[in-house]
Amino acid sequence: IKDGVRITDPQQVADAVNDILIQKIKDILAGIPDNGDDPLEFTRKWLEDKEVPECDLTSEVSFEEVLEAMSELNITDAAGHDQLTTRLIKRMRFVLAPVIHHLINLCFEQDRMPVVWKLAKISPLFKSGDRFDPKNYRPVAVLPALSKIIEKIVIGRLKKHLEDNSLLTDRQNAYREKRSVTTAMLQ
Repeated sequence: IKDGVRITDPQQVADAVNDILIQKIKDILAGIPDNGDDPLEFTRKWLEDKEVPECDLTSEVSFEEVLEAMSELNITDAAGHDQLTTRLIKRMRFVLAPVIHHLINLCFEQDRMPVVWKLAKISPLFKSGDRFDPKNYRPVAVLPALSKIIEKIVIGRLKKHLEDNSLLTDRQNAYREKRSVTTAMLQ
């Protein structure tokens, strides 16, 4: 339903949902106060007396790193625009790993990632309420499964670098091993 009229044309439905999702983003951005503070200032001050060693996130990847990243993929049947699922990639990892190992090293050598690995398939997911009201949907983005492998490798390297060099404040509990809401509350 858009402007009180029920629409059924698939293109018009897609446009109506898209308009609502774009408006949600604009509303969120408008709600962020701009008080002139630099959001990175806390991080700069916290790091100013620390030695921060170089971190080469795109150094050559080992075959074992690729296999491990493929093994750690969350199994889903949601396919990106390439129609490949993480379930398929994970099951076929021993066959695919040599090719993916080569592709990832090419990406790192050339400092480029294939554009098709960056494209997300965005689908509206119904939350609750009237199914004909586009406001009752939220966007879900599904990236290609192959991009998740390179993402796991880079994130793993970054986390290791940050932890090994004590570059995270002790108050950082999210996205860290053996840390949780409970550890945050206990601090």
